[in-house]
Amino acid sequence: MGNALVCFEQGHWDSHHHVHARYKPAAAPKQNMTQPLSHYFISSGHNSYLEGNQLTSNAGTATIESGLRMGCRVIELDVYDGPNGAPICTHGGTLTSTVLFKNAVRAIAKHGFQASPYPVILTIENHAGTEQQAAMAADLHDVLGQRLFEPAPEQLQRDGSWLSPEALKHKVLIRMKVKEGATAPELARLVYIRNTKIAGYEVSSGPAVPSSHSLPDSKLPDVPEFDAFTARASAAGEGPSSSKGGSAAVKAALLSGFNDVKEVLSSGSALALAKARKGSKTGGAEAAAAEGVTAADVAAVGVGGTDAAAESAAAAAAAAADPKAVAAARQELQLDGEQDDTLEDGDTGPDAAAAQNGLMCAPSYINLPASLRSPALSKVYQYSSKHLLRCYPGGWRMIDNSNVNPMHAWSVGASLAALNWQLWDEAIWINQAFFSQVHHCGYLLKPSWMTSSFCSSGLPVRPPRTLRATVYSAHVHQGKLISIRKDDPYVELKVKGLPCDSSSAKTEHANDTGRLVVDKAFDLSVTFPEMAVLLVLLKDLNLPHADVILGYAALPLATLAPGEYKLMLFEPFVNMEHPKQHRDMWVKLKLEWLQGEETRQ
Repeated sequence: MGNALVCFEQGHWDSHHHVHARYKPAAAPKQNMTQPLSHYFISSGHNSYLEGNQLTSNAGTATIESGLRMGCRVIELDVYDGPNGAPICTHGGTLTSTVLFKNAVRAIAKHGFQASPYPVILTIENHAGTEQQAAMAADLHDVLGQRLFEPAPEQLQRDGSWLSPEALKHKVLIRMKVKEGATAPELARLVYIRNTKIAGYEVSSGPAVPSSHSLPDSKLPDVPEFDAFTARASAAGEGPSSSKGGSAAVKAALLSGFNDVKEVLSSGSALALAKARKGSKTGGAEAAAAEGVTAADVAAVGVGGTDAAAESAAAAAAAAADPKAVAAARQELQLDGEQDDTLEDGDTGPDAAAAQNGLMCAPSYINLPASLRSPALSKVYQYSSKHLLRCYPGGWRMIDNSNVNPMHAWSVGASLAALNWQLWDEAIWINQAFFSQVHHCGYLLKPSWMTSSFCSSGLPVRPPRTLRATVYSAHVHQGKLISIRKDDPYVELKVKGLPCDSSSAKTEHANDTGRLVVDKAFDLSVTFPEMAVLLVLLKDLNLPHADVILGYAALPLATLAPGEYKLMLFEPFVNMEHPKQHRDMWVKLKLEWLQGEETRQ
């Protein structure tokens, strides 16, 4: 953002007047919808009953309704015992409000098949007692009627494979963990997709009952075949932070001082609250007052505990001032209210205790067995072509309410990359672009090399191709007020795909103007275009703060149409259900493949 005050820009400046065609993707071939569910990527939601952040927002049906209308096929509900025998949905251990389970199911019944005829998967994280579980089963029957899929016993065990999206059209499938003696039989009978523990990525030679498993993004397998990407991505600034400065303090503080979600809510003023805890010993009350934190504030969030906990909170606040420390700690910790399926039933110790309290505060990756941590990619693909793997936003993301790039999950064959649809961020842009290939029906067939029983090497061997994007110019309207500040625009290109295909490039920026002239070609290497999305971002250089995204476009490379285009950009972070293209914000560019033929399925 520049400091110029005069905003009237007149005169000719763009020499590419002939470039005015709007982008239209190439037609995708009609996909086969008769394969098992596990052969598809499925557009998925996380904590769908929440209408805002994961800690303090209202619960309701707005996110369920809008998500379904945008093609989301997986709705997640956390269900607890409610008053008067009516089960409710809420985020346990937080300050979120509640919504009746029955009202959430009504939203699914009303909006579930407006965007797509293919099945809706209702994931239930069940915390209710058996009595209200029976009420849940009754609500599902009453509201959904014939749309509720009730699996026959032989459909669960006959040949070890799922039914297809075609066979399950206009049906709502229940996905849930079934525990013997703890799950009401009325509800257990409705569960088609059974969520179970995962011990490794081995597939038995004979028929077996297919199942489903949930993992936080921090526990996705680190397959050796992607090691080369990790080095490349880190060198390009895309990978995990290599800085450990201060991360130990953040990690230790989170483990010892932030085990209560209510305490985490106050972490923005953690130092002041920590001092307030210690009272007259440190003069913390005055420090808290200076931070704008009153005794009532402290009491409202239930902050209490020992001096050690207070010191941990203070250490966290001090260390968290270093963004690199926070980034490093994020890589090392899993903090989440959802129990992942690498914890075995009957586990004891602090990890299990934290899970029982509704908050996971455990090192996420280092303690995994090798069978889960670093399996061969071929084994992961064989496993995920039979079982439904689900990846959800890891624990720290519960605090900052962020999403993870869904390509990380899809790269290892996970069918369900659960996203917070309350946001409209880069992860959702990628998701929506990816599923636009199938007109947002919510089911996209995986590449054949992910599901073929003949693939023993994981990734097929093929030469990379070069996508050349020649950026001509860009424009963003600067307004009519003479006192408004001007932008310093530049264009960033990002390929989001398999680890080997994640790259980016930036143009130079222009100062104090809405007009950017580039006339420069950028070459991006892509080996698996069927698993990649190109993001075109128009950004404002905003030193010393983070740069601001002014507009974006997301193009799946599987249906890339080479040519010259005036690419109209969408406004970011707003109009989630109906993204708005801004008529005065665009990028002119030429897209072309320099070598090889387009590879599809």
